[in-house]
Amino acid sequence: MKAYHFLQADMTSSFGREPPWTEGETRKVTGGLILGQWGYHSSPSPEKALQLASGPVLCLVEVDSPHPGLSDGEIQCSRRRTLLTAVNVEQELHELACRIAEDVLPLYEARFPGDLRPRQVIVVKRRWLKGEATYEELDAARNAARNAIRDAEAAALKVKKKTEAVRAAASDVVNAAWAAWWAASGVLGNAAEVAGSTAWRASRGASQEKHERWINETLLAALEAQGQ
Repeated sequence: MKAYHFLQADMTSSFGREPPWTEGETRKVTGGLILGQWGYHSSPSPEKALQLASGPVLCLVEVDSPHPGLSDGEIQCSRRRTLLTAVNVEQELHELACRIAEDVLPLYEARFPGDLRPRQVIVVKRRWLKGEATYEELDAARNAARNAIRDAEAAALKVKKKTEAVRAAASDVVNAAWAAWWAASGVLGNAAEVAGSTAWRASRGASQEKHERWINETLLAALEAQGQ
């Protein structure tokens, strides 16, 4: 069955001491398989694979169908894995993080009109990706966004005795600011962690399904382009 997996930039896994993978290669493990501990792991979609990614190289793989108890719907464990196609999606992951954060920033800006610190950090991040901003500029923008988070958290504490709906709305405001902060991460974290953490902070309710769709569509398009 086809599945998805992430490798580090040097085509190695973050687990064990295996040599770098190459396209077309098949590997097999012996011994008892244990989900999350031993065996070749993969996921049914790029978005699910992103949750456990250790690097920016997205892989389309062929794996044995997992036995009962070796899949939780998000990750699965198999004895054999063949690497079919691999593509470094670092730029796509960083851009996805920015796009997802921008999608939820109106929640923050409705509560704090005129406070552009979270949005500005996305602007600087995009400039940084193009080589038009220094790391020092990005770091300064992230620090400003972190101060915005503190302000939002302080405001959220003041509504802790309000209704559940009010508390949830305040939490969404805080998470929107956090999403912008995470999206602005660059050399501070690998691209997979940046995108995954941004999506986790931003996605609530209907937004979660939308953001998952964005991630899958973008990463699958990168794989298809590589295959050509």
